[in-house]
Amino acid sequence: MNPPNSREIILDRAMKRFSEKGYDAVGVHEIASAAEVKKPTLYYFFHSKEGLFRTIMETYYEPFLEQLQSVCRYQAHPSIYEQDVLPLLTNVLRFSIQYAGQNPEFYRLMISLIYAPPVSLLRPVYVPYRHRYEQIFVRMFETIAQAHPNLKGKESQIAVSLMGTIHANIAAMIDETINDQPIRAEWKREDGEKRSREIVHQFMHGIFV
Repeated sequence: MNPPNSREIILDRAMKRFSEKGYDAVGVHEIASAAEVKKPTLYYFFHSKEGLFRTIMETYYEPFLEQLQSVCRYQAHPSIYEQDVLPLLTNVLRFSIQYAGQNPEFYRLMISLIYAPPVSLLRPVYVPYRHRYEQIFVRMFETIAQAHPNLKGKESQIAVSLMGTIHANIAAMIDETINDQPIRAEWKREDGEKRSREIVHQFMHGIFV
């Protein structure tokens, strides 16, 4: 494996700083220092701090969305509970948690951008990605609603609820504790699949009414 080059190191350090402090609180000098490069090197690769942020979105958000879209494909088996919506949503939750475990800085940044204020100067950059993220969930439930007519007209609302459930569990995992009790290890044990199914089962009891 080739060692990371300056461009990759800058991206990695910027991701960590933006994730920890937020975009506005991090300056170019801090990123360059963390990457152990001069500011002209950063400008050479990315032209500006906004250009660096755009590259982070392209590098990390784009492949995440592609994989998520693949995971969210629904195969209808409405008469068989164990082969219908339950395994689909369990896979979505497990994929999201595993991806966040492997890319915690990106996922923390992604969640913060979902709830960023509407006046943020970065809206033109991240909103298209956020919309695509949201639409993957909405379209998934629109497809599910074709087999489950009781969900018709509620697809967007249910999608928002599922995203909130996923974000809450991932935020807790990234922060490692709830009420000072470690939870990260629980997701790495063999019962991670069981835990995901329990969360999804609880979620589904709230939507199939």
